[in-house]
Amino acid sequence: VIFRLDEVIRSHPDKIFLMIGINDLAGGKSVTHIVDNIQTIVKKVKNVSPKTEIYLQSLLPVNGDFPYFPDHTSRAEDVLKVNARLEKMAEMYELIYIDLYSFFSNEEGKLKPEYTNDGLHLTGPGYLLWKSRIETYLTEK
Repeated sequence: VIFRLDEVIRSHPDKIFLMIGINDLAGGKSVTHIVDNIQTIVKKVKNVSPKTEIYLQSLLPVNGDFPYFPDHTSRAEDVLKVNARLEKMAEMYELIYIDLYSFFSNEEGKLKPEYTNDGLHLTGPGYLLWKSRIETYLTEK
């Protein structure tokens, strides 16, 4: 995202919805590395396009009960750590933090099976839930 950011922000978008990090976790990157990269993105957007509203979305939970994507689903605790730091970052930079995690997780903190077929990616109903959680932010001025 960092390398493609210039092409996005040169048009000075009204809003940017950002949810990144799960693939970096699966690739072995640390929570600090991921949060630092997100902070770099936030600072650059604010510098180049200060009127752009930034919406930091929490990472979604994962579910290791599925036999797929073990590099992703084994990092469930780190997802919580990233989310906690993103929430603080949103406060620090006066951004909107959108907590998706709590709507997608079950009582064990796992991605609800009704929203996934593989423990990582969303199904149609999952995308509809995501849409319902962010659509009010789409129409705000």
